[in-house]
Amino acid sequence: MLPGAGPVPAQVHDERLATYAALCVTTGLDLQVGQELIVSGPIEAQAFIGHIAAAAYRAGAGLVTCLYEDPILIRTRFDHAGPDSLDRAAGWLSDGVVSAYEAGRPACSSMAPIRTC
Repeated sequence: MLPGAGPVPAQVHDERLATYAALCVTTGLDLQVGQELIVSGPIEAQAFIGHIAAAAYRAGAGLVTCLYEDPILIRTRFDHAGPDSLDRAAGWLSDGVVSAYEAGRPACSSMAPIRTC
């Protein structure tokens, strides 16, 4: 935050997220009409990922698929699952994601939630 500046109002923050999402989709990903988009990120980034999906559909995306990560479930697995569980992944999910990437579908990942100021 700039010195002397107050917090950004929620509506302004939301508008900035929408603008940033549109920039990510049109310039960063260069999404083309009819393309499918895979978006992944933590559940806390749901608002931003929603803006990504809206921008993608406005740009003509055929389908937007979101893969949310839940840190509580990840931690639960580490705390309670057996050691043999930690090197496993859902084969159907991995196969689908690899297939989509090999087919040239663009992907976008939000590594951390964008917090409200």
